[in-house]
Amino acid sequence: AERLGAGCFEWIPPPKKEEKDGDDDQREGDNEKAAKSSKEAEKPKPRGKVVRHGKGYDIIRQHPFFAKHESVLLSQTNSHLKPDSDETTPQPIPSLKDLAIRATAHFIDQSSLDVDLEDVHPPGDNSFYDALRLKPSDQKRVMHLLDRLHLLKEPRIYRRFFHSKQDARLGRVRSESRDVIGLTQMNDKMGQVPGSGENQPHPEEQVPASKLVGKSETRIHHITNPLFCKSINDQCSRAGMEAKRKGYIKQLKESIRLVNRVRPTVVVASGYFDDSCRKILSKVNETVPVILHDGSSFFNFWVYGAHCVAMPIQYFQEKVGKIDEIARNEALAWFRMELEQVKTARSHAYVFVDGDSRDIPSEWIAKMGKSHVLGLLGLCN
Repeated sequence: AERLGAGCFEWIPPPKKEEKDGDDDQREGDNEKAAKSSKEAEKPKPRGKVVRHGKGYDIIRQHPFFAKHESVLLSQTNSHLKPDSDETTPQPIPSLKDLAIRATAHFIDQSSLDVDLEDVHPPGDNSFYDALRLKPSDQKRVMHLLDRLHLLKEPRIYRRFFHSKQDARLGRVRSESRDVIGLTQMNDKMGQVPGSGENQPHPEEQVPASKLVGKSETRIHHITNPLFCKSINDQCSRAGMEAKRKGYIKQLKESIRLVNRVRPTVVVASGYFDDSCRKILSKVNETVPVILHDGSSFFNFWVYGAHCVAMPIQYFQEKVGKIDEIARNEALAWFRMELEQVKTARSHAYVFVDGDSRDIPSEWIAKMGKSHVLGLLGLCN
């Protein structure tokens, strides 16, 4: 009978003492055999070790044993999952890394219940609770799983993946997936069916546009300040302009106090941010997500059914500066796709730019209007 996984690994015995103490003829014979084996194999097999044979654990995953019990496993675990191909095709089992990612996410969730954990084991201390010890790719996988489980929005869980609280509050934008942590369409209350932990029914109607900005409860709070304009910021950094800069800093602090008093759903700031501005923006209450759009990437986020798009203003301007043409074409193609999605779904849409919106060409303004974009928000140079 065939043994399960018998061919996964191969034991290479160590050389015997007789081979080492033998005569020269025996050594020459061994050398000839070693030369032949080296020609047959790409790499010489180490002696006295267990090496992988063939595809390793794939032999277990693709074993016919699991194909026989596929229907039973589906009925007992995830009966709604059906194989895409023929039922006789062997289905792979989760790898060890897949199971470890789930276990790590569960451990981070359970450890967040300890209110003193961050004081005893802060992020970056290389302890057993330090999530920063993971590789960047593994960190993103764990964060993605927690995000799908609607757990990453919890402040104690979210802070475990950043060195400081400032980085955690201001580092929500994910350029690789072009979205914002915790504000994706999957997590939006108006965008998808509630998860297993949400007992409220799915709303059938979208929130009116008047309730998203301005009237009633504030959902989106857009912060602007003259220091967010790079030219004004550089001008205020010169000698003799300290008083003017202090006045702008005072205005920014007043805006943060208003945010903490109103407690909107999300805060958006666009433009150029130096260290002093970033430090003040990090004073926003941790229950309010802060999105910084500095023009380094393009992304979207969802707030109560409103489809918000952030685009660098430099991509709208032709022959201005040294912009990579490939990156510009990719960004504009993505933006056209977002506008088409807004037009098809008839959702409330807002576009944020990191500069003066009056500098955007009129043809792009017309395209946004045809796609029913309700607002174009930016700076005023």
